[in-house]
Amino acid sequence: MTSRQEKNAGSGATAEQAEHAQASSAHGGAAKPRIRVVAAEITNVHGHFLLTQRNMRAVFPLLWEFPGGRVRDGESESAALMRCLRDKLGVDVIVGPVRLRVERDYEDYVVELQSYVATLQAGSPRVIDVSDFRWVSVDEMKNYRFPPADKASVDALLSVATDSDSNDPA
Repeated sequence: MTSRQEKNAGSGATAEQAEHAQASSAHGGAAKPRIRVVAAEITNVHGHFLLTQRNMRAVFPLLWEFPGGRVRDGESESAALMRCLRDKLGVDVIVGPVRLRVERDYEDYVVELQSYVATLQAGSPRVIDVSDFRWVSVDEMKNYRFPPADKASVDALLSVATDSDSNDPA
């Protein structure tokens, strides 16, 4: 039995119920709100990734991120990603498989980020509801500042790039 199971065994509570109770007591009896967010990892013919710069009015203003946004109530993740990219950059995409799931606990809320592989289907990116956008190589990503949840996606890409570089016979 794990220590968490042992703690909860006497009360009859499951580990999930205990975690919910802990989260509730830490925030005045209410669990932290959970915000579902989606992001797209889109590459061009040169293998560069599309990054967008957050607006000045956004949380983490002017930091860089993979394009995407919040999932609305009743909306699927893929529908949200297609809507966000159309609204923010004027492009249509084909949403592929989930590449990464990250949960990030902030002081007042929890962000659940799902990053998808996506392909541009129609349109060229334009600045509509972002401050800027850039096509960036994996090596160049270390020169950009990202919000904590997006940093996990960047770290994963950098790790893959480093692993493939170390396998080169050069």
